[in-house]
Amino acid sequence: MKKYVLTLMILAISIVAEAGIVVCHNNGEVINFRLRGNQEHGCLWFDAGQGVTQGEYDRVAGLLKNTKRTYLKVFNGIVEEKTLTEKQQADADEALAINAIKLQEVNKFNVSNEDIITALIQTINKRLPTNKINKQEIIDTIKINNGL
Repeated sequence: MKKYVLTLMILAISIVAEAGIVVCHNNGEVINFRLRGNQEHGCLWFDAGQGVTQGEYDRVAGLLKNTKRTYLKVFNGIVEEKTLTEKQQADADEALAINAIKLQEVNKFNVSNEDIITALIQTINKRLPTNKINKQEIIDTIKINNGL
């Protein structure tokens, strides 16, 4: 019985020990966060009653739960929501990054079959003076070739 009580106490202590909020940032940009975690070198740590008020703890927790990560920043050690201009820049940066990834995939020819068929049809139709090909015609030919 003592063994079970001791195990339960160890588990309870480890749960209580991980009660803080961890916010890691790089030059003010929030790169990741955890609502429950231990202190981490180079990251902000918020634990109500230990260096931060319950109100500040609740404010930070609310921001992290309800705000897109890219819309958060750290300024003078305080987690804040970015201004509208900063949010627009964050969205633009994210769109550029997504487009760069898509371009890499296209350059590697790592795209869907539908994208390939559509591009082939468009390319062939540019070169054909008459009797343009359409997507349905290709689908119908594939069905015939497969006995469908």
